[in-house]
Amino acid sequence: MLIDHLHYLYLVMIALMLAWGLFALFMIKKYLITCGLDEAVVRMGTGGIRVAIQKSLFSFPVIHKFQRVSLRTIKFHIQGGHATSQEPLADNGDQGSAMVTQQQESLVQIGILQDRELAPILLEADIYIHIPPREDHIIRAAQTFGENLDPQHWEPLVNQVTGIHQESLLIQTIRAFTTDKMGAAIQAEVASMTLEEINSSRQVFTDHVTAQLNQDFKNHGLAVESITIKSVDKAAL
Repeated sequence: MLIDHLHYLYLVMIALMLAWGLFALFMIKKYLITCGLDEAVVRMGTGGIRVAIQKSLFSFPVIHKFQRVSLRTIKFHIQGGHATSQEPLADNGDQGSAMVTQQQESLVQIGILQDRELAPILLEADIYIHIPPREDHIIRAAQTFGENLDPQHWEPLVNQVTGIHQESLLIQTIRAFTTDKMGAAIQAEVASMTLEEINSSRQVFTDHVTAQLNQDFKNHGLAVESITIKSVDKAAL
């Protein structure tokens, strides 16, 4: 009798363990949010704000809301002093859309540049901007830009009429916020130096622009990864 009773309890325990295991698998599959290598997840709601970077966290409906944030770097190709009009990211013809996706380069023109001696300057530079993988930056970026930072918005948009690839929603969002700030920082630094000083002290130039932009960006979660001057010369009169 005792043996039968113990056997029954043993079966009940096994059934409960199996049920608990199935329940845990269901919860993990349905509510566990996992980050990719190039993204973070911000969860808001009960328990406060939580950030996962290359980790996972649970997000339950009603009590939580989560948002993915891309940590990919965006390259802005800066042209200063050029007269050509600004063009969006376009299809590269027979190179295919895969190459366009990999480039994700945005052309930004910042207007007239004059050095300290009021000489017109032509400048080309690459500025790389990203959201650093740090909780404070990720939270501020999510608060500033919202769901436009979701990695699903990284892919270029395609004009349904012409078939031309255009800048993705994510890059358009960052461009709209950063263009004026990048232009102002570069124009101010160019105006503080002569052409010869810019050419002989490129590191000083990029350090000053980087510091100014990081000051402008810090409350919005962005940061300058690096700046490279491609060319700088006197413009033809």
